Amino acid sequence: MPALLNRHGRRVAVLTALEIDYPVGRDGARFQARLASDALAGLDTTRLRFFVIEDDVGRRYPALIEGVTPLPEDGRVSSISGMLVAAG
Repeated sequence: MPALLNRHGRRVAVLTALEIDYPVGRDGARFQARLASDALAGLDTTRLRFFVIEDDVGRRYPALIEGVTPLPEDGRVSSISGMLVAAG
């Protein structure tokens, strides 16, 4: 199940509609997903921008979050986007 993890591997939120511009290499790849808006309550994503994205097959990629936007059609869901890089 796709997830947003903190730098230490702890789950912050379950992701839905995860889209990754594969392949993820050292030059990076864009990603976008949706998550429950309340999952980010208490997190300042403008200061804490470095996370890990786990895709649907369990691969983990360091992630830089560039934007979190509540969806106008459903305020309980937010769109998250940014850049992934290959680990190692």
